[in-house]
Amino acid sequence: NTIPEDLIERVDVITGGASAIYGADAVTGVVNFVMKDDFEGLKISAFGSDTENGGAETTEMSITFGQNLFDGRANIAGSFSHTSRGDVYGTDREWIAKGYGTLRNPEDTGPEDGIPDRFVVENYTLPILSDAGIAWLPAPFGDYTFNDDGTARPVTPGEFCDTSGRCTGGDGYRWIGENQMYPSMETNNLFVKGHFDLNDSTRLFAEAKYVTHEAESWGQASFSYDGYSSTNPFLDQDLSDALVDAGIGAFGMYRMHSDLGYRGDLAERATQRYVVGVKGDIGNRWNYEASLVYGQYDADIYYLNNRHEERFAQAIDAIELNGEIVCADADARAAGCQPLDLFGENQNSQEAIDWVMLDNTGSEEEMTQMVASGFIGGDIIDLPAGPLSVVGGFEYREETSFVDFDDIIKSGATFMNALASTDGEYDVTEAYVELSAPLLSDLPGIQSLVFDTAYRAADYSTIGSTGAWKAGLDWTIVDDVRVRATASQAVRAPNIDELFAPLGQNFFNVNDPCDADEVAYAPNPEQRAANCAALGLAADYQSPWNEGPTLPGFSGGNVNLQEETAVTQTLGVVITPRFAEGLTITADYWDMEIEDAISYYGGQTILDKCVDASSINNA
Repeated sequence: NTIPEDLIERVDVITGGASAIYGADAVTGVVNFVMKDDFEGLKISAFGSDTENGGAETTEMSITFGQNLFDGRANIAGSFSHTSRGDVYGTDREWIAKGYGTLRNPEDTGPEDGIPDRFVVENYTLPILSDAGIAWLPAPFGDYTFNDDGTARPVTPGEFCDTSGRCTGGDGYRWIGENQMYPSMETNNLFVKGHFDLNDSTRLFAEAKYVTHEAESWGQASFSYDGYSSTNPFLDQDLSDALVDAGIGAFGMYRMHSDLGYRGDLAERATQRYVVGVKGDIGNRWNYEASLVYGQYDADIYYLNNRHEERFAQAIDAIELNGEIVCADADARAAGCQPLDLFGENQNSQEAIDWVMLDNTGSEEEMTQMVASGFIGGDIIDLPAGPLSVVGGFEYREETSFVDFDDIIKSGATFMNALASTDGEYDVTEAYVELSAPLLSDLPGIQSLVFDTAYRAADYSTIGSTGAWKAGLDWTIVDDVRVRATASQAVRAPNIDELFAPLGQNFFNVNDPCDADEVAYAPNPEQRAANCAALGLAADYQSPWNEGPTLPGFSGGNVNLQEETAVTQTLGVVITPRFAEGLTITADYWDMEIEDAISYYGGQTILDKCVDASSINNA
């Protein structure tokens, strides 16, 4: 998104076998953006669009310029662009506003019965909470909710609810309000490049870009399950009196706090990159290039409507004092605590909301990359079918990454996950050689047959030495038909986050594998059932974790990671029929097998492996 389109000459896509040539991370291929060298002129463009149903209004403006200098020995070109786009919410789109979801099919008997496991419904709800609050009251009361003015009433049940407690209709929470389909964003992009030919065989070149990007995104509101006194002065008086008369001093209420505001992120990012280099020819058969690249990314992230947990607990604990409803904690009152009325919706002043919802928490990020590289290549000898060509080169790369959160976030004192700072770096030194040998040419059925091979050795400060190689054949049968085949080994080293990120709080969406409706889907249902029984769970166990609450846990990096390795084979044909100028038809087959793949274990994987092992007594 930071490459100016007007200065792109072409885009080359290479699938497979690229790690030996381009280095780590080129496991499945490479996309090369080749820039124009001699752009000359002025191009101004403007673009505007809107959507039929509103939102995502987009404007783009750009100016691109270029000029040859010194009788064509030099060129300077640049581009500036500005892009802005509005946001879109799911509530503005009918197909989301209908609130589609899926419920378990009561007719389903198992995975192989031919009966759908689930069916789609509109107005999908979660009855355990709502924007107005669901008060969980003991018998004989049952669950209560609240009208907009705070008056209490029994909960209206859903029209149909499945065994997991999800429903269609009723007073439960509808998820559509949190769907922001697009965030709003604004980007400014300045790009400049140029070159100067010292002589016919030596060229100096340089490139620079600076990009600013601002994005604001909004998601789910905060929520909580809290205890409330039956004498809370905000509580409906009739319900309060009835609870007190029944000897019920407190109750729990589950509520989605949409009226306190959705939670958002405001990200202000800046990316800069600078390149200087020299390239040229050595005689008639050799060429070289050397360059130095430096890039840096900085970001300030502001977390909007981030709930302060201690203040929230103080604000919902309200009492009546001298005829006025106040926070029960005297120290909190002295610090500015404003009581919150959460029975019903939109009952609170902005001052009360501002006391518990913070806009001044955030994080800062910085990443840098420095690359020094060079190569020399040319023709060694002339073979009967053409020259034997070789390229040898080196590359040194150093990367750093730093992410730091405000202390209040690191401490876990807000509704956000408790996140720890990440600080890491590594460097790698690489050397490579590439060889291209024409084997046969100008024979019946073989216009040319070329063998290509490459090897790249790398030494990382984190994982030690690695190697990548490729070998391939390129066979041109006639002008119209070319066949290519490649075998290779590619590697990817773990990045800074994968290595050094400390354990931070996370929440996992899981389907409990011991739920009665999940056991049948195990690789070995009998084994899973036995392990779940060993945990003390009944055969008809219905889990509270399925498709609803998230399961808390931790995730982070692992300094013991090593590289992942991919072995790939590709086979393809390229057809360029002479009777259809400009037409190219390609068909490719590739097979990739990755060993020691680097990825996070999700909560679902951990739970499944635990109860699908040969015994419940497993690591």
